[in-house]
Amino acid sequence: MNIVRTLYLYLFSLIGLVVAVIGMVGLVNLALKTFIFTQADKNFYNTPVCAPTAIEKVPSATDNVGTATTTNVCLTVQEKADMQQWVSDYKAWQEQNKGFDQIAAQRQSEMATDLAMIIIGLPLYIFHWATIKRELKNEKEGKA
Repeated sequence: MNIVRTLYLYLFSLIGLVVAVIGMVGLVNLALKTFIFTQADKNFYNTPVCAPTAIEKVPSATDNVGTATTTNVCLTVQEKADMQQWVSDYKAWQEQNKGFDQIAAQRQSEMATDLAMIIIGLPLYIFHWATIKRELKNEKEGKA
């Protein structure tokens, strides 16, 4: 066998095997997170909702030592409009994402990637490794 062809076959067999193994590891990881370690990735999806900046001007109900305050806060017309826009945007976002499961979406995305790696890597490995075996067998039969 030609040395360049041999290197090519072994290299692509290795690449196919590595890609398939990475995909399989990803699927096992996904299965473990889904069925055994069910809380493993929940912390990634607890993103806080961003409040409009005008809310920062509103003092808390208690001040310094816990005494109640009755401070009036004056918001500009633009800040009031921004807050109303934020509230309407937030309600629209809630309505749009009602029933949306971020964890399920992420898991499906990971599964698609892992399956694609296996679907590409496994045939790549099998084809090149079978070619290597066939050529080695032909060489042995030719020498005998």
